[in-house]
Amino acid sequence: MRADHSGKDGIKSLLTTYSLEELTTLFSSIDEKIVSLHQVSSEDFMNLNKDFRDFHGEARQISDNASYLFQFITGQENAEMVAGIEQLYQELIECLNN
Repeated sequence: MRADHSGKDGIKSLLTTYSLEELTTLFSSIDEKIVSLHQVSSEDFMNLNKDFRDFHGEARQISDNASYLFQFITGQENAEMVAGIEQLYQELIECLNN
């Protein structure tokens, strides 16, 4: 029961300290700030979601390209070309070491 009285006393004290108009202005200001924050955060999350979709598309393209290159290099028809590149690499290393 005592908590109810202190709550009532707190409200009475608040209402005697500030006018109803001042309290309304204060709460309206708080509401405007909350709405503004909500709008800004919604826009930020929408932009973040768009960025994630874009990055996912780019990552997928990179992965597809890497898979294509891997298959191209490891394919039997390119084994001779890869062997030639490896031989050239070894010759270059030998030249640099001598």
